[in-house]
Amino acid sequence: MENGGHSKTATEFAAVTGASPKLVERIARICVSMGMLEEEENVEGSYKPSRLTRILAQPEYAAGITFWFVDCIDCSVQAVDLSI
Repeated sequence: MENGGHSKTATEFAAVTGASPKLVERIARICVSMGMLEEEENVEGSYKPSRLTRILAQPEYAAGITFWFVDCIDCSVQAVDLSI
């Protein structure tokens, strides 16, 4: 939600994605509660990535997360024999 070092409002982000501003606001609030976004001080409804999000967005971390969810979890699900 950050644009050139500046935070974005939920309305600005919704305009780019085509989503409802109310939906984006709700998702942003959930992300704030999980520590993935930070609400800009003194600017209600304006959000920026948290430090954790910036770290996870680095290519080496992003690739690892993708590998884990796409390859590892998929393999473990396939390895489970659900037949009785």
